[in-house]
Amino acid sequence: MAGNAVTDAVCGPGKKAIERGSPIPEIAQLYAYALFRNNFRTRFPAGATYHDWDIIQGNVAGGNSVIDLAAGQIQSDLRNYTSKSAKNLAKAKAGNFSGLREGRQLRGDGIGLAIDPIQRKIVCELLEVTTIDDAEDCIKGDLIPKLALLRGPVKALLDAKLAELRSNASFVPQEFIASGTPWIISPSLSIVPLFPNTGVGPPDVFRWICFAQTYIFRPYPIATSFVTTAEPDTSPARGLILYSYHEAQSGAIPVEVLKRFAAWVKNRLRSANDPFGLLPATDANRYWQENNDDLKRILAYLAIGVLAIGVIALSIYLAPILFPLEAAALASAGIGSSLALAARGAVLVEQFSVALPGTIMVAQTAVNAAINIGGGASNMQVVPAR
Repeated sequence: MAGNAVTDAVCGPGKKAIERGSPIPEIAQLYAYALFRNNFRTRFPAGATYHDWDIIQGNVAGGNSVIDLAAGQIQSDLRNYTSKSAKNLAKAKAGNFSGLREGRQLRGDGIGLAIDPIQRKIVCELLEVTTIDDAEDCIKGDLIPKLALLRGPVKALLDAKLAELRSNASFVPQEFIASGTPWIISPSLSIVPLFPNTGVGPPDVFRWICFAQTYIFRPYPIATSFVTTAEPDTSPARGLILYSYHEAQSGAIPVEVLKRFAAWVKNRLRSANDPFGLLPATDANRYWQENNDDLKRILAYLAIGVLAIGVIALSIYLAPILFPLEAAALASAGIGSSLALAARGAVLVEQFSVALPGTIMVAQTAVNAAINIGGGASNMQVVPAR
């Protein structure tokens, strides 16, 4: 499906194919999962989420006996049953799923499990992350069949166990329900810089991932950090997060201005309304007002450049100041193998859920402040900061 003006404006230019063996797919999946996890835990504080590596390794015990039961059932029975014998296929068709363990294990890029005490149900949400070019295949080959398995054998086996538990306990959920997650990545967090591991000097090429491709298949959300929509459960793309990979030459980007702004962020006196070290718009406004030459240079670039690249470039210089330990890990992630990234997925998820959103937010605040101080030229549009 062709892109549209909204996604093109957010993502910027330079869409590239992803080379075989690149860590980019794993980085994109871990970042999307980190934001999904944050959103799910906001909606279900007592819930649990699982990255696909957790399912592979069997890391599904979290301390809540009912949720652990559901996670274990998924780990055991979310499988590809297409290769079953005729005898077992007949059992499955008849709804008799006990004892069926054939077939390759499947896993979601993210799975959320929680108990809804009002409906007395176990809620399961599935997340799938892929490139915009593979969207149709992911819907047909991942989302639809995995949800069918969750709503079929996994539900049948788990509902039977829940019925047994209710004979001895009155507060056990009555059934298991599964759907694609209603969470959609917000525009303000849809641009993700890939941090260079270069030490000193600007990179020759800026690289980034853009998740705004999601809005081609799913509703464009309001501009908040963690968004849940009223998307129908029957939507075939519900649960799908899409991305593209981009590159751009450093070219006319005013690197010295960005470095000076980053140094100012490091050395400024933190205001009372900035307890976490992020950047209020009032502080960013003050910098541009006090540094008119820098303001002129950044506005001159923004007038001829793509704002997304300005945010990306500034993020790269801000990250080592705002989150030094996490920035080093983000840089190393860009040169690691997919297998190595998956193996330290839990650590990276923590860094992606805090360091990247925080860095992007500060960069967006700074760029928006420059535009506002400069008169908010009509041809300048930037992803809204949260």
